[in-house]
Amino acid sequence: MLATLINALSRMRRYTLVLKFVTLLLLSVGWVVVSTFARSGPAQPLCARQNAQDMYRRAVQICTALGSVCSIDPRPSYTERTVACYPGDHSPRRMWKFACEIDGRQVAIVFNDKTGGLCYLVADHTHRDKSPDRELASIENREEAAEIGFQRLKAMNIIPHGTLMALRGAPQLNNLNRVWDMTWNVKANPQSSPYWVHLVLDRYDHMPISVTDAANLNGVSR
Repeated sequence: MLATLINALSRMRRYTLVLKFVTLLLLSVGWVVVSTFARSGPAQPLCARQNAQDMYRRAVQICTALGSVCSIDPRPSYTERTVACYPGDHSPRRMWKFACEIDGRQVAIVFNDKTGGLCYLVADHTHRDKSPDRELASIENREEAAEIGFQRLKAMNIIPHGTLMALRGAPQLNNLNRVWDMTWNVKANPQSSPYWVHLVLDRYDHMPISVTDAANLNGVSR
């Protein structure tokens, strides 16, 4: 009887050791799987209309068009809103946001998932790269501001070939913030409805501090 009890206890110890080993094995496999997914980054959002890689390439094109030294996080923030933030809110319900650095400035680039186009760009206006190879002539008058602003929008591919555009009014200089402020009326073609593009341009290094494209902001086809 005693021998039988000892054998039974021995088997129970072996089963317990096996159970602990299997438990540890499963936990280690689970940790490896979780770590692998964490390193691989976010997957393509299931409800997104645009492809993440396409949006990344578009963001890179804008960054390289605006500066000589650029870095960008390849993992965008994808946001889906279910309610409006305020009455009359026409901001996109689904947006892609990229964080990047252009010539030392922190810049946020936001695309509308519906159209795939740039909604707005916002840059840190408190920093300016003062390295000698980046020194540009300051923008002294409205004509220069309009020309440089037009070239910046064109380089960012916000103004497609054949687009009709005209300034809504003369560019205005804000001496306090060292920027030129201007708004363009834009038509994709003579038959299309007009929309506006707003641009705030740094007076000294010609960097867009703010760009807003009303067509993409409101999700309107051009």
